Amino acid sequence: MSPASSSITPYASILTLKHSTNKDKFDTNHIILASSGAPLSKATKGITNTPVFIPVVIISVLFVLLFKFKNVIEGLLVQFRYQLLKLFSLPTIGKLAFLLVFTVPIILVGGSLYNVAAGTESWTEGFHKVYHTVTGFPEVEEESMWAKQLMSILNYVGMFAVASVIGFVSSDVSGAIERINTGNHNLLEKQHTVLLGWNKQTIPLLKQILLAQEERGYGTFNTPLIILADKCKEDMDSELKDELGTERLNTWITTRSGSPTRKSDLERVATGSARTVVIMASDEGASSLSTVLANITAVATVSQKVVLESGGGMKKLEDTGPGLLLQQMALTGNFSVVSVPSLSNLSDLVAQCATQPGMSAVFLELVTHDEGKEFYVQHVPSLVGKTFGEARRMFDGATLCGMVDSRNGKHQLNPDDGVTLGPSDSVLLLAGDARALKPSTKAINCEAIRATTEGVTAGSSAVEPSVKEFKEVMVICPSCDIPSELLDSLREFGQEGMRINVLLDKEAGTTSPESEGGERSKISYTNLDLESVSALIDEGLSTVDSVVVSLDQDQEGSVADAQVVATVVKILGALSTVSESRTKPVGIVCCIADPDTTNILKELLATFLDRSAPGVTLDVIEYRTLLGGMVTQIGAEPLLQPVFADLFDEDGDELYMQSLAHYGVPVSQSFMWGQIQEAVRANGDLLLGYLAKGGSARLSVPRSESVTLSPEDSLVVLAKGA
Repeated sequence: MSPASSSITPYASILTLKHSTNKDKFDTNHIILASSGAPLSKATKGITNTPVFIPVVIISVLFVLLFKFKNVIEGLLVQFRYQLLKLFSLPTIGKLAFLLVFTVPIILVGGSLYNVAAGTESWTEGFHKVYHTVTGFPEVEEESMWAKQLMSILNYVGMFAVASVIGFVSSDVSGAIERINTGNHNLLEKQHTVLLGWNKQTIPLLKQILLAQEERGYGTFNTPLIILADKCKEDMDSELKDELGTERLNTWITTRSGSPTRKSDLERVATGSARTVVIMASDEGASSLSTVLANITAVATVSQKVVLESGGGMKKLEDTGPGLLLQQMALTGNFSVVSVPSLSNLSDLVAQCATQPGMSAVFLELVTHDEGKEFYVQHVPSLVGKTFGEARRMFDGATLCGMVDSRNGKHQLNPDDGVTLGPSDSVLLLAGDARALKPSTKAINCEAIRATTEGVTAGSSAVEPSVKEFKEVMVICPSCDIPSELLDSLREFGQEGMRINVLLDKEAGTTSPESEGGERSKISYTNLDLESVSALIDEGLSTVDSVVVSLDQDQEGSVADAQVVATVVKILGALSTVSESRTKPVGIVCCIADPDTTNILKELLATFLDRSAPGVTLDVIEYRTLLGGMVTQIGAEPLLQPVFADLFDEDGDELYMQSLAHYGVPVSQSFMWGQIQEAVRANGDLLLGYLAKGGSARLSVPRSESVTLSPEDSLVVLAKGA
């Protein structure tokens, strides 16, 4: 049959049909679509007739499966939607990486299916065609109907992948991302960390948690870390971006606005499936805390660790509703409950710094996660049956400080060397990171160290304890009430016969009580103009051993810090005025919220040092950083809670600063650190490190390292309380 024809114009298309000479078949091979006489494309060949009932059967089966597994499919769709939302909240590099991971399997699987459908002999042909189809390659010619359909489907998939990349910068996707980042939709996480509440301690705590993840591993506080607080989400996100950086938000940390006292809000952040729940201290009272704890118990579906930042610790909660709930939660066996001291417990630390200058650097090194040393609790089967003294000598990069019974949490700090480690005993180690926790197979040069140490000790005359006597302490209270907790701590940690002079701001209108006397100390109160430098001098600033600047807890951190800086300036100015008449060193102790304020105070000290004469030390307690580090360490290892309580308490073992002469160790000579350890151990104390002349602490020195100490250096030891 001759091909049909007609005239061709630039504005018309002609469809010409050519039939095969075989009258029983219609050959579509001769369909040509032309414009202006030029062929545009060629149709595919060899379409095979497909029975009509096959698509009907396939569709029917799909409907039956959808109906039967409706709930399962709905759950999968919810999970898919949630994971898609998380995808759009990733940074650009994360989205591009996901598209790469998403596209490569499509090309591999699609290429394999194409080869089967098209019956190609070369497998690379399928991968090649699918690759170009997915990436937007023009439509290709196919002989098989199934191959053509498959390539069409893959073409749509490819269009979606390419369109997604383009959509990242388009208005629609940008709007969706903005809604996701600022939205408050439900979260479907598991084994994550939930932080309930927001206070001044939140940002320092998050910084310590992120550092702990880097040092101890991501299992310490599982990410993502979800914050639920009765605070505007935009405000929380803005503050987190400023303090932690944009890359942390929505990848490691997610915020949701809501109340921890509402069960529905707890469910929205998947509190029931969280591994760790941290409850921040609140001003709403015991009833609010009871509601939060009750809701946590109600929604929990897995065993959880509950970390409570309490104002006064577990002892003050025992007779309250929250205390009873915490006890019941612990008894169920589903919750590991631990309470961490809050700001009020800093009084003990301030008192220790007031009587032992430089102690703030030691506590900062012990508690915070940065470049310092932290406590680890670890069970080491190879140490079972060994004595504490034997185990102590088998660690080089870590210092063995005590033992913890993993069955009941009972601990022993600085036990005798003859105490034997049992099967349930874990060791308490002070180390820089987890890599230093593995013991050696034998004692590190033990005999040589002990022999040399005996010679050192024998060649030096023992002296009386070198802890400096602090008899005069001045407490300055700028525009704040009488710090009763601080005064109680000074009584407990102070030496017998201590005199404490409390200076109250006359302008604040605080009533000056009568002087107090006791067996160990005497407290006197004076109202005066604290803006006057001469008034400070008249009150005996030139004769005191220590000056404590009391913290005004009711003020915002930046305002309180500014007040502390102003007070320290006046103290340094007064000391420089009486430098010639001052006959003994003096220590200044203060608490600040922002670590940057520490640098300002150190610069001030350096400026005044020449004029105020040597012997002025400055202990700056970064209380928010310290508390954040403490919550992080105890949250990661609840067995550390009684250890920190013991270190801060006046009973039991305490940290002391001692001179080398106290242990008979000559100065300005090189010794292995292990030798100095054994000299200290001969007195029953445990050596943790030393405080250098400039005020920097170095803890857990490797046992095999050679060290030369100067007369101004102090040893940091763990010893029985006086």
